[in-house]
Amino acid sequence: YDCTKTLDQNKAVVDSIVDDLADPVIKALGDPKSTFTETSCAFEGEDKHCIYSNFEILTYPSPDGDRIQAVYLNNDLVKTAEGLKIGDSKAKVEELYGTGAGVSGNQYTYEKGGMSLMIIVENDAVTSISYASDILGTVTQ
Repeated sequence: YDCTKTLDQNKAVVDSIVDDLADPVIKALGDPKSTFTETSCAFEGEDKHCIYSNFEILTYPSPDGDRIQAVYLNNDLVKTAEGLKIGDSKAKVEELYGTGAGVSGNQYTYEKGGMSLMIIVENDAVTSISYASDILGTVTQ
């Protein structure tokens, strides 16, 4: 799946750019509808949530600046680069991404290039789509 393009709140397609520096992305998107911070439980500093109309960006602190940890698609007005959106069927998930997902209950996880695409399906309909960095799997205490 495509995870290399920049987010654009004015387009129907939202591609994830996890682990990229957050500031250039957020500046390009414009001001979010709202933001909030919380003490990071995995990193030193604060995690930041930037909430836009159709998606949310979660950042994590890193030595060279905040980086994007996750992107959550919030409604059927945005879709993945491959064309999946909330409300689509499980069959469409498998058509677009194949049947090789890790499955835990109703969550399908597709991993590629240090990130995961997580899709939750309930009653044969996609109810949640998110991209997340696998950075937490590499953090050592």
